[in-house]
This record gives sequence, structure tokens and C-alpha cells, in this order.
Amino acid sequence: WESQRKLLYSGIVFIILSSLIAFFLISFFNKKPNCFDGKKNGDEIDIDCGGPCSKFCFSQTLPPIIIWQRVLKISPSVYSVVAYIENPNSDMIALDVPYSFRVYDEKNLLITEKMGATFIPSKKIFPVYEASVSVGERIPFRVIFEFTEAPHWQKQTKEEPRILITNKILTKEDTFPKLTAVIKNLTIKKIPKFDVVAILFDKDDNVVSFGKTVVAGLFK
Repeated sequence: WESQRKLLYSGIVFIILSSLIAFFLISFFNKKPNCFDGKKNGDEIDIDCGGPCSKFCFSQTLPPIIIWQRVLKISPSVYSVVAYIENPNSDMIALDVPYSFRVYDEKNLLITEKMGATFIPSKKIFPVYEASVSVGERIPFRVIFEFTEAPHWQKQTKEEPRILITNKILTKEDTFPKLTAVIKNLTIKKIPKFDVVAILFDKDDNVVSFGKTVVAGLFK
């Protein structure tokens, strides 16, 4: 009887251990597909992108369109640069996309390069601005803007802040143009610190001037 009991206990232990091993093996080799496993699985269009994933695949997106870029004299050795860009993708945003402004003289020789990173909003035309670009004694003739890395597009999940700009008044057009305006927050939440870039065009849509200011935040 004692031998049979030991054999019974051993059999029970063996069954339990076998069941546990089988459970872990099944769990390991049959993991539920997710957007971070480095595999194309589930309803993904490509590896960890498309379908249920927040990241879009390259084949689903269009590159940003650089409409124009300009350089503007601030003082004899300091200039500002701006680029006007369109995101043709609906419901797609990109965070911290690196870019560069390269400033050239009239002989097409590089004077300086200014680098940074920007947010790309969904389905909008937006500016990228850099101030205080030092050029020394050389005179800029043109500037080239480009994104130095392809944007990592994501689905826009948060509602964009709703802002209304009114009472736009332009003064000193013939000397140093100055633009004032009233910016209103149309949402019930505070909008945190953000930049405002103003671009002035003449009647022929030529860029006359541009500048940037920082708004500390807006309450309702």
C-alpha cells in the first residue's frame, strides 16, 4: 500500500509539473499579437504599424510638402529663417521631427546651418521658424529647409485646441512692420505654452516680414 501511495503521489506531481510546463510553453509560443513585438501579426499592415497600431506604415503616408523657405535680415550679422510646410495626411501627426535650415551666400557657399525639431499637425499648413541665425560678415542669399529624418506618423487621438485670432492690426508698414492681435481660447481647458508665428504678405502674396512670439498659456 505504501508503494502504491508513493507511486500515486509521484504521478500527481508529474501531472502537475507537466501541466505547468505545457502552460508556459503554450503561453510563450502563442503570445497575443501586439504593436511592439517586432513582428507583422494580427491585423497589422506591416511590422508593428497600421491596423490597430497607433503608428502608421510608410505605405499609408505622404511626405510633408515644403511650399517655400525664406531668410530675413534682423541686423547686419543676424537673420531669421522660416519655412512654410503642408502636411497632406489626414488624422496623422508627428512629434519631434528633426530639421535643418542651411543658409547660402550668392556664390552658393554654405554660411551656416541651424538645426531643430518640430511638431507636425494633422492636415495643415504650418510654419517652422528659427530666430537669431548668426552669419558673421557674410550676406545670405537663399536658405534651404529640409527634414533630416522621415516623420514617424501617429494617429491623432487628442482633440486639437480651438483658438480664435481677432482684432489684427498692422502698423509701421513702411519701416518696421508691427502686428498686434487678440488670441482667444475657445475650449474649456487651459492651453499650455505655445509659439505664435506671424507672416506678412503683400498684395501679390510675396513674403514681406515674419516673426515669432511666445504665449505663456491661455485660459478660457
